[in-house]
Amino acid sequence: MRKALFFISCLFLFATSLPAALPPLFQDIAELKAIFDDPQLGQLLQSGEAIKEIQHTEKGYVISTNKNILAVEIVYASAARPGPAKFFVKFSKPKPRLN
Repeated sequence: MRKALFFISCLFLFATSLPAALPPLFQDIAELKAIFDDPQLGQLLQSGEAIKEIQHTEKGYVISTNKNILAVEIVYASAARPGPAKFFVKFSKPKPRLN
């Protein structure tokens, strides 16, 4: 009986100490924040460019400005245990906007 109680207590403590995965909305916010916090964004786009649109894609985002289109890939690291997903941001070279 003691072993069973100890086992259940350990499971409860372990389960409650694990960080929860982020819901999709908050994961998107974390990804967008990582994009805008990355200094490479400012190096790839000129300071006079205005962001006109952000589209979510299968691999990340497409940021359209008044002058360029920039694809941003979100690359996820494999997780060994549950919790918020770890990822990094990979920028492509900006392409001139055609319109």
